[in-house]
Amino acid sequence: MEPTKDELRVLAAVAAADEVTLEGLAEQLGMHISVVARLICTGFAKIATDVDTGQVAQDLREQWPREEGGA
Repeated sequence: MEPTKDELRVLAAVAAADEVTLEGLAEQLGMHISVVARLICTGFAKIATDVDTGQVAQDLREQWPREEGGA
């Protein structure tokens, strides 16, 4: 299931922000805070179903140098 346009807008705003607050995102996007919260949850849920988080974690461990705390 693909994220909706609004879910993508919210997720893009989260990704671009230096500091994320629901209040700040709601103001930036012109949406009510409860709508932003719902879109964050549903957007991440949809994206997470398409991502093998175990594989992502393994890839990160392999790329992270041992002296910096990696595998």
